[in-house]
Amino acid sequence: MIVTGSGPTAGVRTASLALMVRQAVHDVAILDLKAPATVRTDDLLHVNVTVASYGPFVETVQVQLLANKTRILAVESLSVKPLSTSIVNLTWNTAGYPATTYELSALALPVQGETNLQDNSFGHAIVKLTEQSTGPAPTSSLTRISLATEAILVSLGEALLGLFIIGRRLSRNPRKPVTKTKH
Repeated sequence: MIVTGSGPTAGVRTASLALMVRQAVHDVAILDLKAPATVRTDDLLHVNVTVASYGPFVETVQVQLLANKTRILAVESLSVKPLSTSIVNLTWNTAGYPATTYELSALALPVQGETNLQDNSFGHAIVKLTEQSTGPAPTSSLTRISLATEAILVSLGEALLGLFIIGRRLSRNPRKPVTKTKH
């Protein structure tokens, strides 16, 4: 667009103006990932992932948690307000995973219309899974109940055996009948 103006002392002047109309952008990003450095196998590992929406839209984001580049968790339909951030807490149940060191990363799947995908992942949080301690195995309440029941039954059995033995001895030594005499 060219604008022309004139005046008695300035003469004729022109200026150009460029007007660019852009479509509103859809852009989500993973900004941060926090996880504890160590956790025991078979425990729950809590991971916080910070997700941002850089566009003027409410975005519905799907976040994935990866360990050594393998997806282990996915969160469906995380809603992030326009031009803001949201923190999602992911809980990884480490049962069945071997004790070793894992590199965690998070990935936001592209939203419809998103073209900038360079900031959709964040990672390199190192977590070490360690073996459970090798102390005595914890007892459940059912085990304690069954042990208590067994102890009671053994005690009752011993008491009955004792009564049986006493009864047998008494039956071998019969008493002489007592006779009553009148005076």
